[in-house]
Amino acid sequence: MKTLPLRDSFALGVLVALCGGATAVWAQGRSDLASPDVRRPTVELATRLARPAQPQGTASDAVSPFHPPDFDRPAPGMAAAPAPTGGGAAPAPVVRPTGARAILDAAAPAIQGSVSGTFQLRGERLLAVRAASGSQQMLKVGDTLNITIEAMPYSLEIVGIDTTSFILQYQGERLTLPISAQTGKSQ
Repeated sequence: MKTLPLRDSFALGVLVALCGGATAVWAQGRSDLASPDVRRPTVELATRLARPAQPQGTASDAVSPFHPPDFDRPAPGMAAAPAPTGGGAAPAPVVRPTGARAILDAAAPAIQGSVSGTFQLRGERLLAVRAASGSQQMLKVGDTLNITIEAMPYSLEIVGIDTTSFILQYQGERLTLPISAQTGKSQ
């Protein structure tokens, strides 16, 4: 058996390597991806499936079932105004606040007048509030404060209590009220 000299075998190895490299470069020119015309229907289908569907039968201005606009108002016929008596002038119509911010603003003076201070009990901050009956209530974050404005009951949630202020929330609207030296004191 005849063997190639070392010099010839080296030259043959270089030749094979160059041919293999040329084949690799030629193979890189071809793509495994389909042409854009073939891919277009798949891309359009994927785009359509990724788009969130609009529920049928709902308008963009639909009222949220979680916060209906007149939720705090009495049902028709439930809170009828008293009939006028005598021949005098008709009483002025009662103007009730509308909207969460207006209700909070209307309630603020009465609530501030009833707060007597804050207390810390077992690491929890409490708000001391005088009730209409004269009794003292200790309210914590998460409790509701029931008030009446123009004969309409409202429930305000206490969402924060600090040493100098407290935060009330009504229908997502928040109001921070200070605890002044005249209305109460912090202990």
